[in-house]
Amino acid sequence: MLAHSTIALLALMSLMAAIGSPVAATAALMLIFFHGLSKCLLFLNAGVMEQVFHMKQTSEMSRLGEMGPYTTLVAAVGFMSLLLPPFGAFIGKWFSIETLGFLGTGLPTAGLKLAGALILVVIACGSAVAALLYLKVLGAMISRTGERDKVKFENIHALYQAPLNFLLYSILLCAIFLPLLIPAYFAPVAEDAIKSEIAINMSGFNMFIENIKLPLIPMLATLILLPIGIIVSLFVRFKNVDRAKEYACGEKVNYNFSSFYFSTDRANPFFVYAGILFFVAILFVAFLM
Repeated sequence: MLAHSTIALLALMSLMAAIGSPVAATAALMLIFFHGLSKCLLFLNAGVMEQVFHMKQTSEMSRLGEMGPYTTLVAAVGFMSLLLPPFGAFIGKWFSIETLGFLGTGLPTAGLKLAGALILVVIACGSAVAALLYLKVLGAMISRTGERDKVKFENIHALYQAPLNFLLYSILLCAIFLPLLIPAYFAPVAEDAIKSEIAINMSGFNMFIENIKLPLIPMLATLILLPIGIIVSLFVRFKNVDRAKEYACGEKVNYNFSSFYFSTDRANPFFVYAGILFFVAILFVAFLM
């Protein structure tokens, strides 16, 4: 799962670099930097799950939040940093989609506009599918049996915990100071790369990067509310309550196809061919833009 999402984001980085506009170059740099931080955290955490908890498959990670709350917290922050604001990877995807939408309106023919729209839809759908996969795994991790009221953090070797803490705090600090990092770091590097000036202005609580508006108040709100949601789901326990399993009054529950984990080995060749065709289409549309 992590490897496939890495390939998808690498394609988006390549597309933004090929377009080379001021916002596209800034988005590519943001995706490279923040995706690198988040994936370092997630891959290292996956190693901890395998070495400490002997969990390698996603189907084995159910109720990890009770056995390893710190490991689950790290995984939750890693997933959220790739999917949601105010983290830089989300802002980079937002800039990418805004750039494609703006450039698509300037294409000369209806056929090229349709091709650009299809690329835009595929990128948006890819992000939605990645969110579905990440949240499904995270939901299994934070599920509980209800048998443990006290939170007891697991013991992890310092060689594991030190880099996990460093990456975790780096991601959180970058999210807090993102409005400062964009004009102070990402925009100057992008200007050197494309040899063009990038206009960045502040108006009230909004940041304008060329023609794209970045509202700061919603980012601040998510920065406050998102940690509350993660902490409540992992560490808050309801005391003095009767716990009971679901009761359906004898009603049969129909299984849904989406409820199962299944092997995709037979579909792998088709994924390869589809990926090659999509990569060629991305390069073609980027060349035309």
